[in-house]
Amino acid sequence: MRTVLVLCLLASLVWAAPSDPAERFPSGAIAYMEARNLSGLADEVAESALGRALQDHPQWKEMLRSKKGLQMLGGEAILKAQTGHNFKDLLQTLAARQTAVAVYVSPTSPEPRVIVATHVDVQRFKQLLDGVARMTNVEPRILEVGVDQRTVLWTFGDFAYYFLEGDMLFASTEEDLVRAAYNRPEQNLAGLKSLQEARAAGPRRDRLFLFVDLQKIPLPPAEGAKAEDLGQALFLGALPRHVLQAPWAAISLSVKADEAGGLELEIDGRVPKGTIPEEMKKAYGASLRPLPFALPERTIAVSRFSFDLKETFAEREALIMEKALPGLTNFESVFQTISGGLSFVEEFLPATGTGLTLVAARQRFEDLAKPPEVKYPDFALLLPLTDTEAVAPGIQGAFYNIIGIVNVQLGQKGQKGFLQGSREYKGVTVHAARYYKPTEGEMEGRELLPPRYNFSPATAIVKDTLVLASTERMIKDLIDGLEGQDTAPPSAYMQFEIRAQAAEALQDNREVLVADSMLKQGLDRKTAEARFDGWMRALRTLRKLELVVDEKNEATGFRFRIQTGPEGS
Repeated sequence: MRTVLVLCLLASLVWAAPSDPAERFPSGAIAYMEARNLSGLADEVAESALGRALQDHPQWKEMLRSKKGLQMLGGEAILKAQTGHNFKDLLQTLAARQTAVAVYVSPTSPEPRVIVATHVDVQRFKQLLDGVARMTNVEPRILEVGVDQRTVLWTFGDFAYYFLEGDMLFASTEEDLVRAAYNRPEQNLAGLKSLQEARAAGPRRDRLFLFVDLQKIPLPPAEGAKAEDLGQALFLGALPRHVLQAPWAAISLSVKADEAGGLELEIDGRVPKGTIPEEMKKAYGASLRPLPFALPERTIAVSRFSFDLKETFAEREALIMEKALPGLTNFESVFQTISGGLSFVEEFLPATGTGLTLVAARQRFEDLAKPPEVKYPDFALLLPLTDTEAVAPGIQGAFYNIIGIVNVQLGQKGQKGFLQGSREYKGVTVHAARYYKPTEGEMEGRELLPPRYNFSPATAIVKDTLVLASTERMIKDLIDGLEGQDTAPPSAYMQFEIRAQAAEALQDNREVLVADSMLKQGLDRKTAEARFDGWMRALRTLRKLELVVDEKNEATGFRFRIQTGPEGS
């Protein structure tokens, strides 16, 4: 008797156990998504420091008091009265465990066709269905009963079709999709080779996994996909266009939350490794190289591109549109003129290493008697060199020639220009230009300096790295970091990062930004200040925001990560 009971229990568990929903969905979907515990995800985000800051934001509270907000709250109250479910209960009933969605596009209709499979609380689902039936005066009716008498295909008012298999609900507004799932199609999504490759490509599928069949999206051919100009070629080139030409893309979402209110959200995307053409691989290095010095603590943002400048120019006809190529020839001529004869292609490029870094940092204005009325960040461009002696004189000459040209233009406008000079700082020669002190007329009606005093252009070679910066202080801080070491994501060849200092950089311009929102949005000062301070509370929860492009697990990856925590942590 005990054996029979055990067998019956195992049979019931097998019946209720979740199977791969993709085995029930017909092949041919343009997109397929799996999600786990969406209700828990919503709770974790809402209970995090960031979620609480957004819920306390004045604009959110204003929205709840608006006509649309009151309609939303009223609709929730009606739903609760008729079905016993509010919006949160609805998520817990319909999406507490695993949910899968497949999207199909018909060639004869622009409207997408969708089928959903989700684990439900069966008893609560039936109670919900009864409540919806009372609200709509529509009763579900049986369309078909399975041979085993256990699976029943239902329709709800001829516009929704569904069936339950154990605690897995399959539903759609399209009868043919539900019938196909009901009958278990032989040609199903789970057997699709591209989906199998995407699942094995590496993204963690713990919260959300999205597969997109890019071959089913009508796109222009990748042939001739080139950058509009040199700047675009250096940074992204035709990478987005080539990614869209991949056979598939996979995206996953993972979330980590802690009791203190910290939240880490990571979106990880993958496309097949062969997506990037060979000429672009030549232009980009194998991986980012760490800088030979630590970045200042006041750093706001960092962008790194692991391209090889020499290969970029060698492959320029394959990477850059033909109409932009004459501009490169003109650039080479201008560079040679202002650098005192240094050839860009034959002398400068061979002396450069792989990689480019852009840094933005919060300004401290320690070198000024008073700060400017608008406070811009510091900026620096960093380029590694393999032969500093060969290019140092030309770089120095180019810097002073450019400052001289700017001074002439300012003089023609009746404005004072830059005072140029070089200084030694901890054994490094820093070439810099500073504005003269403002005239009395320029300061009339001002308490703070004009915005142009954000800049004191400077250049130096810091440990075999060419640095072009918007201020002399930025270069000095980089020199101060020579005893430290920067890091870079492993196997990555592109990175963009925003750090916690971003909030303070905005706070430095609070008065200017509040006044701007008053002017452009017609707000009174109290409302404008409350909105700004609300956004600042949310932004101060930011610890790091990062976008990385890398290659691993036979796929090209695009990883976006955001880390938040309580203010001041």
